[in-house]
Amino acid sequence: MISLVESSQNQQQWAAVQRTISNLLQPTRQQLQPVQEAIRAGFTENFDTESAGGQPWAQLALSTVIERVLLGYPGEHPILQRSGNYRSTFVDGGNAEHISDIDYQAGLTSVFEGSANVMVEWHEDGNDKLPARPVLVMSSRAIDGIGDSVNRMISEILNGR
Repeated sequence: MISLVESSQNQQQWAAVQRTISNLLQPTRQQLQPVQEAIRAGFTENFDTESAGGQPWAQLALSTVIERVLLGYPGEHPILQRSGNYRSTFVDGGNAEHISDIDYQAGLTSVFEGSANVMVEWHEDGNDKLPARPVLVMSSRAIDGIGDSVNRMISEILNGR
């Protein structure tokens, strides 16, 4: 028969295991920062490639191209980036319309990155006059990058960093 004897050493070890589990369930904002950066890098990729989830955005209507040129912006490209503000609301954590939040509830940690810009709904979903040009849909490469940063964070927590 195995008999477990409580000692100060195994109490310390158990406390260390409990701290590690707690840190895994509720990583700090600092530990989550690389994950947030990876999400924003996925948004950047979408703007740079004018696509989402590997699917190219619809080209601009001729009337939009003409309007852009008359207003002093480049004609057909870059799409969704006349002044750069819409892009900035997704990729620049310091933009007033950027959404960056971490939520801890019921043992789960949720990371939110995105934009509060009024145009998000129109561009994400489209409507009868505007084709969808989503930014929130990530490519496989971006998803892999986010997963890699989550894995690095978990490794750091498990290694006590």
